[in-house]
Amino acid sequence: MDIFVFILAIVALGIIGDVVKKNINSKDKTVSLDEESRARFEDLEQRIITLERIVTDQKTQLKQTIDSL
Repeated sequence: MDIFVFILAIVALGIIGDVVKKNINSKDKTVSLDEESRARFEDLEQRIITLERIVTDQKTQLKQTIDSL
């Protein structure tokens, strides 16, 4: 009976180790997606700031900005 418990413990540790390993690997993938999403968000944020500046400027500044683009 003691050998059976020992073998069962080894198998359980192997399964737990595999689950933890898969969990860590899945977290690594989400981090890279978050970094990519963050970069895209920052790009969009800069574009919105530019558009807000164009919309809120006076007419003469607006014409100069459009001409410079």
